[in-house]
Amino acid sequence: MGICAEMTMTSWDGLVLDGKLDLPEAGRPKALICFVNGSGPNTCDDHREGGGLCFDFYGLLADYFTQGGAAFFRTATRGVTPAAEPPFFCAVDEEAYRTYLPQNVVQDMEDWLRLLAADPRLAGLPVWLLGWSEGTILAPLVAKRGAVRV
Repeated sequence: MGICAEMTMTSWDGLVLDGKLDLPEAGRPKALICFVNGSGPNTCDDHREGGGLCFDFYGLLADYFTQGGAAFFRTATRGVTPAAEPPFFCAVDEEAYRTYLPQNVVQDMEDWLRLLAADPRLAGLPVWLLGWSEGTILAPLVAKRGAVRV
């Protein structure tokens, strides 16, 4: 288990966005892995319940990467916050969620990456984008635009 920090950022269109950064317990990270969400409502943890199991999906990824010496960052989908009710454990602000469009996600990720690059713990690290589902389309768009270093 690494060191975890919850983060917020105000987006270019005024929404407050949530993110979470996990760092290795010891030493400077070797790289920064930024998770790009798939479609649908996601929190920074993505607690899920099914088949008699309850788990924190992104926590599993964070543990894997931080144990390997990398920092791991993920975001909540626009308009999505944690909630207590299974199976998805999230609440959706419909107005904000309607702004969850590919071009907005790309801009948000660029802004997050600028914010993360300014963190002395992460400055100069190699940055890898890890896309999941729809994120496998959005991550290359972030790289292709060339507005941030990945």
